Amino acid sequence: MNNVYELNGECTGCSACSIVCPAGAISMKKNKEGFFAPSINFDLCIKCGICKKVCIKETPFVKTDCISTLALQAKDKNVLLGSSSGGVATTISQSFVLDGGFVLGSFFNYKTNTVETKTTNCLADLELFKKSKYLQSDFHNGLMSAVRIAKEDKTAKFLIFGTPCQINGAVNVCEFYGIKDQFTFVDFFCHGVPSYLIWDYYLSDKGIAKDSLSYVSFRTKKHGWQSCFAIQIKDSKKDIFVSSGKDDFYNSFFDNVFLMKSCYSCKYRFGFSKADVRLGDYWGGRYSKNEDGVSSALVFTEKGKKIMNSSLLIELPAGDDILFAQSTNKYTEEQYREFAFRSLDSEKSLKKAINKYRKRFPIIKRFKLWFKKIVTVIFPKRILNKIKSIKWKKLD
Repeated sequence: MNNVYELNGECTGCSACSIVCPAGAISMKKNKEGFFAPSINFDLCIKCGICKKVCIKETPFVKTDCISTLALQAKDKNVLLGSSSGGVATTISQSFVLDGGFVLGSFFNYKTNTVETKTTNCLADLELFKKSKYLQSDFHNGLMSAVRIAKEDKTAKFLIFGTPCQINGAVNVCEFYGIKDQFTFVDFFCHGVPSYLIWDYYLSDKGIAKDSLSYVSFRTKKHGWQSCFAIQIKDSKKDIFVSSGKDDFYNSFFDNVFLMKSCYSCKYRFGFSKADVRLGDYWGGRYSKNEDGVSSALVFTEKGKKIMNSSLLIELPAGDDILFAQSTNKYTEEQYREFAFRSLDSEKSLKKAINKYRKRFPIIKRFKLWFKKIVTVIFPKRILNKIKSIKWKKLD
């Protein structure tokens, strides 16, 4: 066989193997669980083993030390308010393009109902990359395009955004081709990626027609940054806005039962990164009254430090509480994963599947979920923010 199927560990769908395959035998397709994963055409596979050289499934874990931790906001108010967080990703992307570089980012493709990636040097395209996408992106096309350009033009520079596992794969690919110095890599605090199956059934429950979907925002600042965990969806007939505490997509996402298998053994949440910078939201008590948005940045390399040193960014006070944004708990809900997927398949409804698999949760966990829902409904957001400011301690 001599390909990635022989390696131990769970696949993250990073696309690295599909990029380097000289025979074009590997393509990225959604598997039966609704995740992008490599599909090998064994008739085309020449058993060269090159795909194994870039696969991250057996990558050794070494904790990555930070050079610095930053709290940042975009100076441009329009960029700030149009972003999910503090507008840092958009700001550094604009600077990169204006300097003649390329940016790889993700966007929601309404025609395919999936999150895809592309590499561009056009400022207008950066609008597509704004906002968080709480679904796995198909990383193949964007990375393949960047690699092709980099190999043809050794002077071209690239800024790449992706999940930590996607960035790890991208670094391995760039090292394989000897083009790593042309790239600056940015990953982000990642909770895990949910299945497209729950997204499809969620839309069906809402009566949203996928072929007429016109707008999706997984995190909207319609009611401010502190309330940005809310979904807004539009099709030709409906405009739906639902806050996270009342939303089935978010409920299933935070239940941790529909995540990709590799997410449960993820090493990136515990301090490992091959990126130059890691971005996220600066959640916690320090900025609990801020409604515009504040970004956190963990700087790992001098290259990362350079792009964060921008006159277009405002640096705010930061401390060790910056790390609170990263989920570092072990996802014990993996034990319910198989049953949750079976429930989804049998019920053909995300709402019904949630009601079914949650009955297997321990009584204490079910009570906490019920209590959280009641609190979300009863208390106004300003009260919840005060509670949050008590919960999250400042660590200066």
